[in-house]
Amino acid sequence: MPQTPLDVLAPYFFSGTAEGEKRILKEVFIPTGQMAEVLNLPEGNPRILVGAKGIGKSAMLHRFYEATRAQKLPALFLTPSDLDLRPLQGHYDLSTIERTLFRCLVRAVAVHIGTQLGGLLSNSDKKLRDEALKEGLIEEDFIERGVKLLSAVARPATNIDFAQLARDLAGGTSDASLLGSITGHMEASSSVMLLLFDDTDQVASPDEPKELNRIWGMLHALRDLASRVPQIKVVATLRSEVWTRLRDPVGNRETLDHFHGCVLHLRGSEALLDSIVQRRIFKAAEKASKAPVRDPWSLFFEGSEVQIPGAGPGHTRGWRSFLVTNSRERARDLIQFVSFLLQTAKARLAETPPGAGQQARITSSDVARALPRFSKTRLDDLATEVGKTCPQFSGIAESFCTLSFELRYDELRQHLAKLPSRFSIQVRGKSLRPDSHDAAEQLLALLFETGFINARVDDPNQPRGYRHLTFADRPELTDPAHVNEARAARWDVHPVFRSHLLQIKPAPRRS
Repeated sequence: MPQTPLDVLAPYFFSGTAEGEKRILKEVFIPTGQMAEVLNLPEGNPRILVGAKGIGKSAMLHRFYEATRAQKLPALFLTPSDLDLRPLQGHYDLSTIERTLFRCLVRAVAVHIGTQLGGLLSNSDKKLRDEALKEGLIEEDFIERGVKLLSAVARPATNIDFAQLARDLAGGTSDASLLGSITGHMEASSSVMLLLFDDTDQVASPDEPKELNRIWGMLHALRDLASRVPQIKVVATLRSEVWTRLRDPVGNRETLDHFHGCVLHLRGSEALLDSIVQRRIFKAAEKASKAPVRDPWSLFFEGSEVQIPGAGPGHTRGWRSFLVTNSRERARDLIQFVSFLLQTAKARLAETPPGAGQQARITSSDVARALPRFSKTRLDDLATEVGKTCPQFSGIAESFCTLSFELRYDELRQHLAKLPSRFSIQVRGKSLRPDSHDAAEQLLALLFETGFINARVDDPNQPRGYRHLTFADRPELTDPAHVNEARAARWDVHPVFRSHLLQIKPAPRRS
């Protein structure tokens, strides 16, 4: 059966995960505007990339890994699953965990050097590696030998084309700031090796307070490695909600000052998401059409605009803007949303009798069918993300089905204050009291932090006369000290959740 344009488009909008997109990642990767900051590696410290689930942390590390390998720069990509964590059993104090995890980390790196980078070792270093692996790097002297082994693999910086590496990471363009960052913090070293450590929080169950020290211990172990082997440049990732838990009083927050200069909060701006969807549409159009296409979007989407479901006649928006707006500033949401639309369009075409004249494109009717389902999955995913923090999150979010999606501050607080009297609510293990200021403050802070609601403030410099503030923009906005600023803003339920809320909205009562 010949391929339709939608068949060609499907591989570019599949899972949205780095693991599921390895084949096309080089082709479609769009670097964040923060890439230069990512590579501005603190001397003797790891760079900790903190970001929401699905924002593209893993994709960035995978692309970085592939680009450095192309330059024959020694690099290792590890996750907690590569570590033997059995020695951690029964240990909960930070110093013991840090020491134990450092040993686990050094051994894992030595194993991967042996399997992936063995060709870079001299004969004497190979003997050192074999001896270290045979002994399991248990004793302290073998730890020292393991550290020495890491230093031996680092490659002289003079043999690396950092300018080409910068172009690869910048998507083929000349990025002066990126080149400057690489030159200043990698080429300045006499030799270089890269360690990319993904999903740091999976070293433990972050929802269990007693296991938070494991995550701190892993961060300390990565820092110890970067400090003891200056040739190693360490970049690690951590989910933003886990970082928030680590900053809680119960999260051993006294170690925060060790990492202030290491943490970089990743942002998923609308401009970045727009670039991501544009790149994928253009690449798919190149494969779907043998001749240049003036408007690649027209191959896959019907018309230039989509009818907004539930908004009434005449309420339309351009396809690009519509997709980006419903993506929660997360690249994975954007990719999976298009995947939902593709599946819906294909199902419609499969149900259409031959010769009925249906276009093999995504239409407004496909959006109307797919959006409620996609909306519910996003809310379900969000409720799972924060389930340990607040098990009743779904009920709190769905209570907004009876409200306007654009609320004044006082109206929002009144609604939240009443919720604990309707059903029991716990936030971080504490039950909220009905009709209390404390309940309203905690729920507002939680909804803002998770992105279920955002603040909208007047801004005459913006095309629509306003701009949105997310938690990443102003994490302190819901603090009591900023009540006047919060009261001046309007508070909007994120567009992606509205379709599900409209589906469950109670029908108006007849008088």
